[in-house]
Parts: sequence; structure tokens; C-alpha cells
Amino acid sequence: MLFIGMEMLRKYIRQVLDESYNDVGVDVVKRRPKLSEVLPKIAPQDVKVLPGITLVHIQYDKSIIDPYGEITAYDNTDGTEVGNASYSHSYEGGPLHGTIDVRPDKRRQKLGTEMYKFIEEITAEKIHPDIPNSKSAQAFWSQPNRPFGMKQLRLEIRRILSDTENNEDYTIVYRGQPKEYEGDSPHSSIWVSPDEDFAAEYGDVIAYTMPNELNLLEYGFDDFEELAHEFGDADPEEYIFEPPEEFIELAKSKGYDGFQNEDNILIFDKSKLTKI
Repeated sequence: MLFIGMEMLRKYIRQVLDESYNDVGVDVVKRRPKLSEVLPKIAPQDVKVLPGITLVHIQYDKSIIDPYGEITAYDNTDGTEVGNASYSHSYEGGPLHGTIDVRPDKRRQKLGTEMYKFIEEITAEKIHPDIPNSKSAQAFWSQPNRPFGMKQLRLEIRRILSDTENNEDYTIVYRGQPKEYEGDSPHSSIWVSPDEDFAAEYGDVIAYTMPNELNLLEYGFDDFEELAHEFGDADPEEYIFEPPEEFIELAKSKGYDGFQNEDNILIFDKSKLTKI
């Protein structure tokens, strides 16, 4: 049997992903290369055999850190293609997004779910839905006990913001509520983070909208060091995590609403945030 080469296979799958199964029809899809033709060219770690189907992964641009690739699902009985999914980052360091398509006669059989789960296993990341999305995608992401994708909290937040005008005026931030606080933090200031997983290391996650107009002092820049030296002769690093109230009052007098050190953001007046 003549097996197709890897480069030809990659080009072929890229072309296939540009055509939906609804566009070409089931009969055409069944004539595409079968699992027995594809499998010999695929590394074992890129193959996942499940009851009824086999998933095959192909990754592109391996020289680039940002992963980009496709999953193709094949029927274990006749070897025909029954689904495909692709994944990529929207931008460098951005969220992972995916697309799926399942052959019309094989839908409602959890194929899309299994392909997304495989993508997350490969990339060690959670897939984020596109917002807004189609009705079918909303149903797919709203299925009970969904075993893939971002945490439900963040998904609901994005849905809320997608329906909000001027949502570019806000950033979603998260607070890991320390266990010793039964309610809100008793302090007038509040620590938050744009990274939900990072916030979760400190306690139960609470989400807030933070106005982008807030004037944040960034650690590592000259303004922060100048302010620290104006306050005293201590090393600026002393004020990163436990800033005294006097330092906060000095920063507020200079027009700052808080300061940021990578994933840590201290907002001096927590009333400027809105809990979601």
C-alpha cells in the first residue's frame, strides 16, 4: 500500500480544515485517506485510541513555542474520517482557542468533547471559547459537567462582558480569598490578579471588574523607585508585598490608584472594583 508522506498529509489536513463536512458531504469525506494510511506516519504519543474512534494529532511549526495543530478522528470500524479539530493561540501568550467539526452522521456522540480533551492533554492548557459564539457552540460549551475548557466562573464572566457595552473599559481580575476571612477583606486596599489560577493559590476565587482607567504604578519602572526613595531610603522591594499604609497614602497623593508587580495588583481603594 502506498502511504502518504508527512508533509503531504499536513497540507492535506490543512486543506480539509478549511472545508466543513456540510460543504462536501459524507460520501466525499469517506473517500479521504483512511486511518490505516495515516497511522504509520504518526508518532505513538500523537495517537489516542478510544472505544469506537482513534484520534490523531499533527502539530505544525514546532520551532515556535506557541503550539498550533490539528486533531483528526477516525472510525475504528471502517477507518474513515469522522471529525477534526484545530487549535492555536489568538496571540502570543494569549488564550488557547479551538475549532471542531464532526461528520453529520456521527454527531451527538461526544466526538467533539473527546477531541477537545485530547488537545488539552497535548498542550497542558485549557481551551477558551470564542465570545460571542454560535448557538451550537453555546450548547456545546453549556453541556452539564463539561470535561474540558476553562473554569465555569471565567466562562460566565466572559459571557457577561460580551453583552456589556464598552467592555474594553474593564479588565477582569481575581482575588484568592484567604481562608481566615469569612467575608470581604477587612482592609480598604485589596490584592487581585489578572490570572485566575494564580489567585486560586490563595483561596476561593472571587472575580471583579477593574476599570482600565485606574492609574497603576508598575514595579520595576523609575516612577516606583523614585516614590520608594522619596518615602525612605529602604530598598523598593520592601514595598512590593507588604507596603505600609504611609507608603500607600504617599502613592495616592501622587495620583496613583494602586501598583502592579507582574501578576500581583494592589488596589488602594477596593471600592473602585466591582464584584461579579
